[in-house]
Amino acid sequence: MPTTTLTEAGFDGRFIGTGTGLSRYSSELLGALLAQDESRVRWTVIVRDRNACPEVPAPHRVVVADVAHYSLAEQVRLPRLVKRLGLDVFLAPHFNVPMLMPVPTVVTVHDLILHRHPGDASLPKRLAYRAVIGRAVRAAAAVVAVSRWTGDDLAREYGASVAAKTKVIGEGVAPHLHPRGADEVSAVRARFDVPADYVLYVGNAKPHKNVPALIEAWRRSGTDAALVLVGCGELTADDLPDGVHRVSGLSDDELAALYSGAQALVTMSLEEGFCLPVAEALACGCPVIATDLAAIPETSAGHATLLPPDVDRFAAAIAAPPARTGPVRVGDWAETARAVEHLVLATAGSRPS
Repeated sequence: MPTTTLTEAGFDGRFIGTGTGLSRYSSELLGALLAQDESRVRWTVIVRDRNACPEVPAPHRVVVADVAHYSLAEQVRLPRLVKRLGLDVFLAPHFNVPMLMPVPTVVTVHDLILHRHPGDASLPKRLAYRAVIGRAVRAAAAVVAVSRWTGDDLAREYGASVAAKTKVIGEGVAPHLHPRGADEVSAVRARFDVPADYVLYVGNAKPHKNVPALIEAWRRSGTDAALVLVGCGELTADDLPDGVHRVSGLSDDELAALYSGAQALVTMSLEEGFCLPVAEALACGCPVIATDLAAIPETSAGHATLLPPDVDRFAAAIAAPPARTGPVRVGDWAETARAVEHLVLATAGSRPS
């Protein structure tokens, strides 16, 4: 039989192992891309930490390059490496793509939240961020938006030329995120000192996440359930009243158990480009109470209680959380990977800007 010529594609895996949302997205997408049957792509995965990278079977390969994100080395060394590796196309799970890439690029945009919620970033950092993302989406051969909301946001901000090359490809939900039994839930609660009755928040405490308002809504609810925050490393002990517990260092199985045992996942976030915890909670059979803003209605697909970000309305919902209706899967990484590979193959023949 004739040998099929594989497209040589690079995958920027440098976020893998950083403990961030981009790390999770990169790891899950990469695993799904590598697991595809009859793939027409040979992936070269560029990482900083080989030990953090998942197994990469032949004919794919891993290349270790200690090139920091948002650095001068990223601008200079990464394009040289891509050229030396003989790649046809480069897939970036974020927008930090060097200006002088020698091959067509597929850039991923998760959200434009920093356009509206810059937090305490200095003016130079805000201007640099806008310059980098603007240049990246304009120069890219194709752009992945992880939700229709993000795709529409890109069109509003950058116009018809960027909209024309933007493809909406949603995130997935990992297979291990499914309902767990009572014994497993109890064991994980005991391990992390989580009370029997609790509502759950998963994410960081950046300003747009609106965590102080969530804490206030929980306080006003009068519920006997604790509020458990997974993540939120930005908060100190002084920020947490009695009855609020912060948990970190969870494995994926432990997170699934906490989703499974919670009365509800609650988020008062003011803006999300996808909101993966909503999808994960639903897959574990956990009811969801969330804001009716940005991509959250799209991600929850009619399976969540959605409210304006009003403290009293959230307090009432926490006091009487929705009933459990069983697990719902609103995303699949295998489908995401197939769509991404199709876009990469279509992009490989184009010329870099």
